[in-house]
Amino acid sequence: STQEEKPGFAQKKLDKQMTVSAPRPMAWDPKSPAALMLPTRNPETQDLRVDKFLADDGVGCNSYERSALMKLIAAQEEFYKKGNDNLKLLSRTYQRALSECIEGWEGDETANKDETSLEALKIVYAVTQLSDVYLLMPSSDETTDILDPWSTPGSVTADTVRYLRFQHMSDPFEVVGDGLDEMLESSQPEQFGVPYWKLVQTLVLRGCLDDAWNLISRHSLFRRCFEKSEILDEYHALTIEQDKEGFRVLQSLLLSAPLPGGRSEWNDSGLSPDDITQEQDDNTMLLDGVYRDAYTLWDSKWYSSGGDSGPLTFNPHAAISTIKLWRSAVIDNAALHGLVRRIPQLQANVIDVLRGKFDVVVFESWSEALCAELLYLRPNLCPKDMHVRTEAIMKKQGASVATGSNSVVLSVMKGDAGRALEVLYNLGGSSGAALPATMTSLLCNLLTEAGQIPRPDVSSSFNIQTELLLSASEALLSSLSSSEPDLGVRLSTQLLLPFAKPNGDDRIIATLGETLEHHGPSTDAEARMLLDLCRGLVARKSRRVLDGCVNLILFRYQYYLSQQNFGAAVHWLLKGIELECLLYATTDGRKEARAWEIVNASGVFGTLLCSTCLTTAKLLLAGLVEDRDENSSAGQYFARAEETVESIQEDDPSQLADKISEVKLLKLVCGLAHTITDAAGDGNSAIAKNVVSCLEENSNVDDNEVVAPLAHYAMYRDLLTLGCTILNRDEARSETSFDIHGIRLLMATFLKLSCGSKEPLSDEMSTRLVLGKGLERAFVAENAKRQDYGLPKHHGQLGSAHSSKLSSYSHSDQEKIVQMMLGPSM
Repeated sequence: STQEEKPGFAQKKLDKQMTVSAPRPMAWDPKSPAALMLPTRNPETQDLRVDKFLADDGVGCNSYERSALMKLIAAQEEFYKKGNDNLKLLSRTYQRALSECIEGWEGDETANKDETSLEALKIVYAVTQLSDVYLLMPSSDETTDILDPWSTPGSVTADTVRYLRFQHMSDPFEVVGDGLDEMLESSQPEQFGVPYWKLVQTLVLRGCLDDAWNLISRHSLFRRCFEKSEILDEYHALTIEQDKEGFRVLQSLLLSAPLPGGRSEWNDSGLSPDDITQEQDDNTMLLDGVYRDAYTLWDSKWYSSGGDSGPLTFNPHAAISTIKLWRSAVIDNAALHGLVRRIPQLQANVIDVLRGKFDVVVFESWSEALCAELLYLRPNLCPKDMHVRTEAIMKKQGASVATGSNSVVLSVMKGDAGRALEVLYNLGGSSGAALPATMTSLLCNLLTEAGQIPRPDVSSSFNIQTELLLSASEALLSSLSSSEPDLGVRLSTQLLLPFAKPNGDDRIIATLGETLEHHGPSTDAEARMLLDLCRGLVARKSRRVLDGCVNLILFRYQYYLSQQNFGAAVHWLLKGIELECLLYATTDGRKEARAWEIVNASGVFGTLLCSTCLTTAKLLLAGLVEDRDENSSAGQYFARAEETVESIQEDDPSQLADKISEVKLLKLVCGLAHTITDAAGDGNSAIAKNVVSCLEENSNVDDNEVVAPLAHYAMYRDLLTLGCTILNRDEARSETSFDIHGIRLLMATFLKLSCGSKEPLSDEMSTRLVLGKGLERAFVAENAKRQDYGLPKHHGQLGSAHSSKLSSYSHSDQEKIVQMMLGPSM
């Protein structure tokens, strides 16, 4: 059908287009930084429904990842806070956190075994450990003039051997398979043939000589030599003694070998302190000239274990001379030759390997071949030549050197820091996973501090350090948004804070402020922790960060307000005042700021505090005036006022709030309520005194010398009513609670209400009468006080001295009487 056949078609189409294209309101959920709230109204029922969509929910974090994240970020925070320059110590802390995470994750049978994520995390750990070896060496100007780290022979050999064994080689006992336990428990393990000797050879190739000796000592011949047996003839006894000597020599060679990286895998992770060796290693000497702990000579301590940077302590000459002395004992030893004749397998599987002869050895991988070469052939290889030998061995073993993890190893050995970051970013830094992204950022910061990555110029449009920081922050927030949003925001804040500087990248401060603006802390402790972290930035006049802190405080304030916990709500208002005063308050050289300056500086929190105190004072005063038998609201308002005043007194040690007029007013009204409920004896006088303090106009030094009463105009009627009630009580009891000054204030208040109020006073005439009688009693009381100032006692009270009888007094007394009559009315 055509358009003309349907009247109103164009209008309906236009209405439909407008309906479809009409913008929908949306807002970020303050309780979750990644949740977007989209309200939708049902057109039929008009019911409002709020849908939430996660902008990026990440990939989640298990307990081991969360623990690692907290340790990693805490280590960086402490590093920058203390100004420490021990980059090696910081790197080892990172590695320890990753190692504990992987170990716990693998050992937990109930944990979700995401093999892809776990393998990616292991590669991240491997790259971090290799970067620690080759990218965190000090520059030439940080070491002695004689030693250059990249040209010092053997300075990285020990750490490289540990890296290869820990990251690239499997458990050496896996070569035996399922028969390992049976072989170790056997009285003749050598009867297992190839598996036994293959395991011995593998252990020797990797430098695990302690384990190798432990396995050799299970040989039946060793047991025959050292276990008690029957008495033998002279020939067999001599043979046994020769075998014993051969085993003793072999033991001394294996257990005192000064190999770089040590004789076992106990510290291949490199996480033990530099000054701790294996428990059985000491300075005893099994071989002449070689101590058991001589392998520590290969450990290059670029930094002292105490945390302070220091000179290079590695001495290549001592390490090389010691290993040469050990080699000479391996090459030429008659007792050892005799043992080899008894056990021929020792020659190919042990002795030739110790001598660096690998002609008949079939290596399992390039890493095993490189490890053996560094241990027995080239322990003094310079770091600058390490990648050359590694690449040659890779090619010889048929491994690819252009792609994959092998190319990464070669790049890092060359000192290519960018390649290390690229690998970490591709493995998980860009996936949204919190731990890989955070580790990528932390490694970038570490390499930047080490000078391996140049710091970009201020005018540069791209900053890799900032980009990785922001990416890690987003990954933390999104991955923890559904499970622990408080932890995600806290970790993100701690990650960004060291780099959130006034003269730094504005995007970091903007991201930090935006994160805080979208977060609603679930506990007071979490809110305080975030505020303490950001306090320094606010003090340095960061408005963006202050806006985020304002959101945190308002969230806690609104929470306690909804719970009717007014004391806690006021506590957070005072927190906000204190924080905002750091940014806005100025004293122009004075020691303290005035009240109006505090209110203006505290912005929304000062306004809320004034409004809260004034409203509470009004409600309490109105409740006191009303009949409490018919309306019990006074008790509720009294408790609210007490809670508010108590919170101000406890949570405002600097007494900033005490300079605000509304706070003073609330304290007066609260004191008034205390007097009314607990008064005894002179209660009326105390009430009258508080009423006068509320209505009295004073020059407020704290409020820019403004002359005004504390009470708001809306409270005048209740104060006047309360004052008239006291005057009625005074009349019944023949007492005087208000002096002339107090009555004058009540009359002035009555005049303001009569002239300025739109609603006429219902009891105007009775109020006038009460005030007049009160004034009369005030005059009488005042004159009674002045009687003691010089009037003759025989003339009685001042009230009996009428003007018609003044002639009966002396001239001097007449002057005094007239002065006293005129005095109170002035």
